[in-house]
Amino acid sequence: MLSALAALGEDDVAVLATVVRAEGSTYRRPGARMLIRPDESFTGLISGGCLEGDLVERAQRVRESGAPALVRYDATNEDDIVWGLGLGCAGIVEILLEPVSAAEPGPLRWLERWRTARETGVIATPLDAASLGRHFGLGSEGPVEGTPPPEPTVAEAMGSALRDGRSRLARSENGPVAIEVARPPLRLVIFGAGPDAVPVARLAIEQGFQVELADPRPAYARPERFEGARVCCVPADRAVAEVGIDAETHALVMTHHYLHDQAILGDLLESVAPYIGLL
Repeated sequence: MLSALAALGEDDVAVLATVVRAEGSTYRRPGARMLIRPDESFTGLISGGCLEGDLVERAQRVRESGAPALVRYDATNEDDIVWGLGLGCAGIVEILLEPVSAAEPGPLRWLERWRTARETGVIATPLDAASLGRHFGLGSEGPVEGTPPPEPTVAEAMGSALRDGRSRLARSENGPVAIEVARPPLRLVIFGAGPDAVPVARLAIEQGFQVELADPRPAYARPERFEGARVCCVPADRAVAEVGIDAETHALVMTHHYLHDQAILGDLLESVAPYIGLL
């Protein structure tokens, strides 16, 4: 989303919509985000299309006022089907709308940093009226960022969330605080960049994976064939070491070459990859 924000004009203001609280059956859970541009186009989804139109209208008011707003959608009442938005999901969702720009990206600056470093972080968002628009960030290396610093109880809740990986709702002296654990996207490394790897990579990127491809053949290992993915040309016996495998890396072997598969699989089976697929 930060790249979409950076693509706007220097003086353009977008609105970031973030699910900060959800109860019962809802389409998305806390941490889901949607960036609404000044022309009312958007990146990301908060629901299956039920809320987006209403949020675009509300975003215009937030953009004009320059003040964040907290919106609550309650679909637990049966009357919502007739008189409300007809959400279908019988739950409650609260969404924070806040103005952002390339110069003032709000929490997106932490999310992009953690994504690039493949690091898990925690964002704390106060939900009381006086504090709307404030955020605190905590990466794996610490310390808590944000001015002024959060109350000790909030900082403690952020540390606990980072340790156990669970988002939660904390309490401060002023009211509730949404504590969100932000994990980096899952990584998919495809060993083999043949013609059938092209749609696989595209679909994985659309699903939010961070995609990389490795192939020893220069004719196939070309970045222009895999938009949005990292591509490297490396011999099969060095491919696994070259790309690196961690506990959140899924591997798919599809070189269609027996000796290449054998070399790659041998190294993968000694790695910590949670998933290894072979075609």
